[in-house]
Amino acid sequence: MSNTATNLAFVLLGGASLVPWQAYISALDFFMILLPGQKIQYMIPIVNMLCILVTTFMVVLFAQVVSPTKRIVASGLFLMAALLVVPFQNYYLLHNHMLDANGTLLVHPSTTSGKQQENTCYWVVLVSLMCCATAASIMQSSLFGLAGAMSETQPALTAWLTCGQGIAGVGVVALRCLTKFGIGDAKAAVSTLLFFGLGFVWVAVAMLVFYVAVVRHNNTTTTTLLSSVNTETTEYVALENNNTKITIHVSKTKVLGQIWRQAGTATLVFTTCISCFPGLTASLVSTTFHLGSWFPILLVLVYNVGDLVGKTLPQYMSVFNTKHRANVHLPLAALCHVGFVPVFILMLTKVIVGDVVAFVVVGLLGVTTGYLGCSAMVAGPTMVAAADREIAGTLDVLALVFGLTLGSIVGLVISSYH
Repeated sequence: MSNTATNLAFVLLGGASLVPWQAYISALDFFMILLPGQKIQYMIPIVNMLCILVTTFMVVLFAQVVSPTKRIVASGLFLMAALLVVPFQNYYLLHNHMLDANGTLLVHPSTTSGKQQENTCYWVVLVSLMCCATAASIMQSSLFGLAGAMSETQPALTAWLTCGQGIAGVGVVALRCLTKFGIGDAKAAVSTLLFFGLGFVWVAVAMLVFYVAVVRHNNTTTTTLLSSVNTETTEYVALENNNTKITIHVSKTKVLGQIWRQAGTATLVFTTCISCFPGLTASLVSTTFHLGSWFPILLVLVYNVGDLVGKTLPQYMSVFNTKHRANVHLPLAALCHVGFVPVFILMLTKVIVGDVVAFVVVGLLGVTTGYLGCSAMVAGPTMVAAADREIAGTLDVLALVFGLTLGSIVGLVISSYH
């Protein structure tokens, strides 16, 4: 298995693990039209993050049952199926003349039947989101664990993985812009149907590349394959190398004690990020250029471009490339990053106004979140011994997801006072 092929597989699968999240937030304008009586822009983040948190925690506890490669393949297939739920719903509603092409339900929501129809669509969207989030969480935590385990021979895999997530963010929202522009707001339901279908294709291609580059060559590659939980805080990891198995004792609490600064950084950075994005970001109104429904999509695009830049930079210009900087300066930078929350509140309450200001602030949020988050995820596994790196990578993901969940709750609380 060549390093180039493996890097490509991790880039594509890193993106695939983020495709559902990006798909749902990029389609927020459509969902807000489809479900006018629901705060869908706040429910999507909180439901998504809670599902990911629970699933990631379960992966940390029971990862030993199935090898990382098998988990990735199974979750990818499940993710492909879950991504088709929204397109099938749109097709069904359009085919049966229950949905206008612009995304509006034809039965008025103030009527009983209209309310029932809206509630049904609401729960279909949320259940499909839960399925996507569960599959993506298993895939993401397994990928970071596998990248951590392989970091001794291929240290750049975690960076390529986060870079792939950044590329997915830009790619998915770019596809949303293309479908929205090419088909138009008058046919938002049709463009969203196509948009989710393209997300399905992304995951399918990523799975194919991963199978060819990694799974087929698994017998000749040193990877972490099995682990078994001995107590709540310890596990045994079996490493297979040329058919020779070596069992190494790994303490989860010991590993967490070694990486808690990087894990804490990931939690704080993503708490701040999700507090502001996408909920508060999607609630901003264009006052300068009067961009209407394009404004939230363009803000998401600006964020994702910044996020991609931030996630790519650590490979070429790492500010936190020493142990002291990773342990001291990185957490301090995360504390400074919290300053975005009051800035977004000021924009939401119109104390700070202007489309240019919004684009600049959202772009900076993306760059700093991508850079600090990637730096924390890369630095975590380097703080421990080679045998502990899979669990370190998985614990970093758990910390990241905890931050995402906490941030979604903070964003919902802030919105309730607006």
